[in-house]
Amino acid sequence: MRKKLVKAVTSIAVIAAAAAQLSALTVSAAETQYEAGKYARIYIDTEQGNGNQIEKADGYQKSAITVVSPAEEGKSYTEKGKMKVRGNSTGRAEKKPFNIKLDKKQDVLGMGKSKKWCLLANCFDPSLMRNYTAFEIARELGLQYTPDCRFAELWVDGVYKGSYLVTDPIESGSTSIDIDTDAEDFMIEFEAYRDEELVTYVTSDEGNLRFAISEPEMPDPADYKEEEMEQYYADEEAYEL
Repeated sequence: MRKKLVKAVTSIAVIAAAAAQLSALTVSAAETQYEAGKYARIYIDTEQGNGNQIEKADGYQKSAITVVSPAEEGKSYTEKGKMKVRGNSTGRAEKKPFNIKLDKKQDVLGMGKSKKWCLLANCFDPSLMRNYTAFEIARELGLQYTPDCRFAELWVDGVYKGSYLVTDPIESGSTSIDIDTDAEDFMIEFEAYRDEELVTYVTSDEGNLRFAISEPEMPDPADYKEEEMEQYYADEEAYEL
């Protein structure tokens, strides 16, 4: 118990330092696009240029995603991918959270390689620190599968969106939850009412609990070439038979 208290105190010190940094984040987009700053930056440029008008129902939008590390680190790259609005109540807020999915795995801000990343807006938290605080305390206490996170400033189609918390999603992988989907392991999450495309849902025998199968992920037909589409549907028909 004493060790846990020491860890909690340590995490509070880390959080205080992060809060001091966060208070200094710029609220201006006057800098040249893709220029490095004191803090990490992410630029999302959607193919349709509509990133600031989309809603959750619009789904994924093809995008170019540029990640720029702080100037002192001198690292940046641009990767093709897609983005969408995430969340339930937060997805309807003025400052929206996003999910991004890169075409290729990238090590985003030192959090390990992955295609999927979450950009939390902290829209209902004036301090912008609650999620960060929870993650840091959980990590210091040694809780498994605690998401890693970094603060970054975000621009969408040239519009400055503010400070976001970049986290790795809850999914399978060497740097996340270690399950083997090839060995028919799977991961589920509680989902009371939401329905999304390409997601399989199951309900308990009593009918009062509903879950979404989040891993393995269903393939997206939109990512297939024409000849691959034909094989995809052929496989689906064979499975149904």
